Amino acid sequence: MTRRLFGTDGVRGVANEGDLTPERLLLLGRAIGQVLADSLPLLHQETKVRLPRPAARQAVRGTARVLVGRDTRLSGPFVRDALLAGILSRGIGVVDGGVLPTPVVAHLARRERFDVGIVISASHNPMEDNGVKLFSSSGLKIPDAAERAIEELVEHPPETWDARTGDALGDHSVWPEAADSYVEDVVARYKDRLSLAGRKVVVDCANGATHGIAPRVLGALGAAIVPLNIAPDGTNINRRCGALHPQVVAKAVRAEKACLGLSFDGDGDRLIAVDERGRVRDGDFLLAMLGLDLKATARLPGDTIVSTVMANIGLDLCLEAAGVRLLRAPVGDRNVLAEMLSGGYRLGGEQSGHVIFLDESTTGDAIITALRVLEVVVRTGRSLGDLTSTMRKYPQVLLNVRVKSKPPLETVPRVQDEVRAVEEHLAGKGRLLLRYSGTEALARVMVEGPNKAEITRDAKRIAEVIERELG
Repeated sequence: MTRRLFGTDGVRGVANEGDLTPERLLLLGRAIGQVLADSLPLLHQETKVRLPRPAARQAVRGTARVLVGRDTRLSGPFVRDALLAGILSRGIGVVDGGVLPTPVVAHLARRERFDVGIVISASHNPMEDNGVKLFSSSGLKIPDAAERAIEELVEHPPETWDARTGDALGDHSVWPEAADSYVEDVVARYKDRLSLAGRKVVVDCANGATHGIAPRVLGALGAAIVPLNIAPDGTNINRRCGALHPQVVAKAVRAEKACLGLSFDGDGDRLIAVDERGRVRDGDFLLAMLGLDLKATARLPGDTIVSTVMANIGLDLCLEAAGVRLLRAPVGDRNVLAEMLSGGYRLGGEQSGHVIFLDESTTGDAIITALRVLEVVVRTGRSLGDLTSTMRKYPQVLLNVRVKSKPPLETVPRVQDEVRAVEEHLAGKGRLLLRYSGTEALARVMVEGPNKAEITRDAKRIAEVIERELG
């Protein structure tokens, strides 16, 4: 059976190892280019939901069909160059947008009708990692069939690739105004509906792809910005900052007496907020707040929100009390989006801070999420702490266990013995979830229940068994 190259969020690993060596990236680029040249319909998809399509501006030179952007990792340029060498060799034109957040590439690919948007990023992962994510001209992740076609060419390449020389090669150009174009689009959309004058906001850009964009958007709407981690050097992306370390913003919010804080991850698709008291408000809190606001203003189709199996049970209870249904999808923004598209729902997201508003974006966009949160705060005149107080979180423990292999956990007898023991202890008053990471060699153990000390012991018991059996 062909080895699976694409995980839940594209190709990912340690830069210059495995699938991210120059040789493998060149082959991946060739495969992408070949699918573009031979099987373009595979990359396009129809949905039941009408997706936002901003008017094209004819801003891009030439007849390029691929847009590429990257985050601020040291390995980004070499990954880009190796990948693009393969794409260009197949006669496919490329526009390089430079450092761009993931949602910006998706937005511009859709607006400018690129056949593919490519993001070179490992999102919230450490700087040693990198990855390749592909979006279609719809602004959605490319369909599974397209991934399979690319994988087949990578794993079983032709003995020789047909020669393309001279003007049969792809054209390469640079679009230095790509980030400016996104900023202009967003500010134009919000300038008449959101004034942040008099609001002090702490913004942590994780030394990542939003460092040159998020402060500009918020500042253009009148906010007094306290910027943090906006000096990327190639090695400091996500390092003790950003969405995985919201305590950095929490401390600054208290010191600056700001109205709230915003923590982005390295590629700008996650947002973790901090309220005026320095309390962390993750994706569960934000979905509760935003969903209740949309319900109250009759803008929530089907009175339904989509999240994942990781959403806290407190979110269910909060929404249920207001007549809102929570649908749970498997972990991953791709799965959340698939459920939204299938059911015609407009709001979905994850505890990790991916939030999708299908009336504005086709993927998680942390800047849009921040603006929607601020919009509710300004319109209601209530603080973020007050708006999120309607949800009470049950204690939840999540442990990551590094593993050497990923057999189905239900086939590991000693793990299942421990699972049964923990479930008996929970006695229907909590939740247990085991799963593998889709992007890292990790098993994740989540236990949720009313007593933090007890569920911590339960989670550690299972984690220790997994480590013994698979670590």
